Amino acid sequence: MMGRDPVTDAEFESLRVELAPHGADSWLQVPWHISLTHALRVAARENKLLAMVVRSGHPLGCTCNNGLVDRASVVGNPEIAALLATKYVPVAIDQHIHRRLQDAEGRLFAELVKRAGQFLDGKAQGFYVFTGTGELLAFRHTLDPFVVRQILISALERTDSNPSASGWIEPVEEADFTLKPPAGVVVLDVVSRVLGGYGEPSSHRERILQSSHGRDHCWIRQDEVASLSEGIVPESLLSRIARFHLVDNTRGEPPMWRADQIHSAEAVLRDGQLVGSVRLETARGRRGYSASLLGLVDAAGGMVTQFDVVARGLAWGRGYHNGGAPRGDYPLAVRFTLAQGAWPFDAVPPGAARTRAGEYLGIPIGSES
Repeated sequence: MMGRDPVTDAEFESLRVELAPHGADSWLQVPWHISLTHALRVAARENKLLAMVVRSGHPLGCTCNNGLVDRASVVGNPEIAALLATKYVPVAIDQHIHRRLQDAEGRLFAELVKRAGQFLDGKAQGFYVFTGTGELLAFRHTLDPFVVRQILISALERTDSNPSASGWIEPVEEADFTLKPPAGVVVLDVVSRVLGGYGEPSSHRERILQSSHGRDHCWIRQDEVASLSEGIVPESLLSRIARFHLVDNTRGEPPMWRADQIHSAEAVLRDGQLVGSVRLETARGRRGYSASLLGLVDAAGGMVTQFDVVARGLAWGRGYHNGGAPRGDYPLAVRFTLAQGAWPFDAVPPGAARTRAGEYLGIPIGSES
């Protein structure tokens, strides 16, 4: 399989199955919250404990290697997932976002992290258990499912489902913290996978990272939808896909591509079929991706009713936070498909847009203008 050899119809169908955005994984069945303020209020109202998972990168989206291991072995453990779903109010937090918030949500996050003796940086990552009134019951950096399971069970036994209200200061205002995309934006699920090239893993953790799927979202602007309706793949959309999504996020948060690292990018949309190719490479050639695109796109009347595109090619190199790539060229595939409105997963922003949505979309947004 060569980098930019055309994707065959058979490959396309196979990759659609391999890169399905929603499956039966246990962590996908947990009723996650993404607003800490709302989750804590729900916990207090329902007399449940709060389980807070904090990672660099959103635990439900493009995340760090710890977050990927979490999804496979901790919150992906069926017994832990069942406890979170039935006995707890689970909330997933990207510390990169929350430590920058200047509202009630940000103050609440800072207070809870402080109560665990942590700081508003990468050290805030971990697994926290609080009562519905904010009393800390447990904190661990651990990724060990056996330890997390014991923490969850012990916390339930200690509180006997009767949390104490001691020492809690209620936030002044009601926070409406929802990671919604800007109005009119079409959301795509993005799933990636390294298809081969690894050596024998040296640890359980390495085994997980070698087999993991990267997850993210891609946003399409309304003017780009209009172009797709006319049978044109807009340069802005193709550039966004290439720069921010044709990356290897299967072992952690990857470096994004700069505009000058797009050596070529082309795509043609004809009779509902998209065909194209992309070549990305750093100046010294230490990192790159050469891929072909194939997919089905249907857009009309300002709406996208189908967007199912696969990129398949050869990648090489790695970044600071996604080490452990196979040596030399290795096969990497990325699938883009129309999001199905699965809350809260679809509300998690693209990894590249977490605090720079305007730069990501190429238009001024809110305070970024």
